[in-house]
Amino acid sequence: MGRTSSNNRKKRDATVLLVGTLGEQWTEEWAACLDKRSEPDSPVKPASPDEFCWCLDCERVFPVRDIKVYAEREMGELFLQCPAEGCTSGIADFHLWSPNGWIRSAHPEYPKVPTAYKTYPLYG
Repeated sequence: MGRTSSNNRKKRDATVLLVGTLGEQWTEEWAACLDKRSEPDSPVKPASPDEFCWCLDCERVFPVRDIKVYAEREMGELFLQCPAEGCTSGIADFHLWSPNGWIRSAHPEYPKVPTAYKTYPLYG
């Protein structure tokens, strides 16, 4: 049974391709895709690839332009992933780095312009 599961995973993984980053292909269409992938009340609706996001999973900040974009071959679905090394979190865990944003509201001492890929803990 474990072998079948492993084979299914390999098959699924083989159908998903990294197609680039948002910054490489930033267009209104990509921005709309990012907006559509967000939850209705999601804070991830950047106006520019130069804005920063904070990831709830790894607690690191990254430029929106670095978000990894994967495409599923058969269905043409797009998947967005945190670009921080070792993190596989998706858009549901991204939050814009802004004065009124969730992380900056919780930590007003954090800088207005963060250091890319630095960890900014939510707690502690």
